[in-house]
Amino acid sequence: MEIGMAVYFRDLLRNARESAQKDAENFHSMIVALEQLGRLLYTDSPKLHGLRKFQGRLLELARLSPLAIEIPSHHRSLHIECSVLYKLVTEGRNSEMHEGVSARVLTQHAIELSIIFEDALSQIQHMNERISDLMARNLVCAEMWHPISFIRQNMLANSFTYLPVQDEKKQWRLVSDMQIAAYLATDRDKRLQRLRTTLECAQQGGMTLPAAVQIDAASTRCAAIEQMKTSSTHVLLVRDTACNRLLGMVAASDLL
Repeated sequence: MEIGMAVYFRDLLRNARESAQKDAENFHSMIVALEQLGRLLYTDSPKLHGLRKFQGRLLELARLSPLAIEIPSHHRSLHIECSVLYKLVTEGRNSEMHEGVSARVLTQHAIELSIIFEDALSQIQHMNERISDLMARNLVCAEMWHPISFIRQNMLANSFTYLPVQDEKKQWRLVSDMQIAAYLATDRDKRLQRLRTTLECAQQGGMTLPAAVQIDAASTRCAAIEQMKTSSTHVLLVRDTACNRLLGMVAASDLL
């Protein structure tokens, strides 16, 4: 599999998993992503469809990750072997019980299965791994004119810990959920006033926005980890040095 395809499907699975983590019964997007990956692996058999039919080559791909067999064999009480997870997800997907406890259990199994395939696809990336292959794209940024209420809403709606923001000097900085929480930790009347306040006014009033540490998109995972060790935020903004353009963000969780 080409690296570009591995990156695409890893991100597809990651996004589906993150959606499922927000909705305990949303397993559908992960199954759709796995079926799309299965169709790619079975391009020589276009009439095949469904997880059960794609099992052979999908499990072969999964074995690129030590999470598929080796780790479960050593920690059976903590990890489920990939083939067992695959069977549970396939049978659960074909079951009519897609509500309540059954749906939540199926979603949890699908999340664990997705983590294995994400790791397997990442092993393909190791042949030529760059930060641009690991970063979160479609970057959501705050603006200095945004009210604190809107920044808070964005963070909660998307489970963001940090949002990048460009200050009046065009320097990239970060605003964190901890900063917003501390800023709003006051009595009701003052909290209402602060929710209405723009980020620019909040900064002028004492909120500190740390400078964002940046890394070139062509850098390696190891270089990012070393640079992240010296960063108090453990988040790096990824830039394209050639055209001086911001491309995305990479957090410690993206390097796991």
